[in-house]
Amino acid sequence: TINAAPTQKSLVHTISLQKHRFSDKNTLKQKLALEKNHVLSKYSKKGAFTVIFDTGSSDFWVPSKDCVSLACGGDHLFDPSKSKTFKNIGKSFDFRYGSGEVRGTTGSDDLSVAGAIVKGQVFGLATDVNLDFVEGFDGILGMAFDSL
Repeated sequence: TINAAPTQKSLVHTISLQKHRFSDKNTLKQKLALEKNHVLSKYSKKGAFTVIFDTGSSDFWVPSKDCVSLACGGDHLFDPSKSKTFKNIGKSFDFRYGSGEVRGTTGSDDLSVAGAIVKGQVFGLATDVNLDFVEGFDGILGMAFDSL
């Protein structure tokens, strides 16, 4: 049951809809990824990344400004030139998960999580993110042992 007070006609907004046909599943995924990134970049804290705390991996990565995937669209792209403490390591990585994979290079920088600061944290700068990986977050912060 929904209880709502009547509104004046001038407060009603009409939005015209357009029907689009998608030729394949990836096109729809790409459109949804772009829309998700637009909404997140508009309403989330500027400069902050939304990462998943993953107890099943020890990987830590965020999307790089050099990312070529549609999944990386939006404002949350790490730009090393804007950090005074970033150091390029340059080692390649290829993380494989059950729902996709992420590729890129490594670097280190100071990391802040809920006010706790870790100096010189090594992490991945993702340049290629599988579209199946886009589910409302920017990257992954693995909490498991290094052996994983």
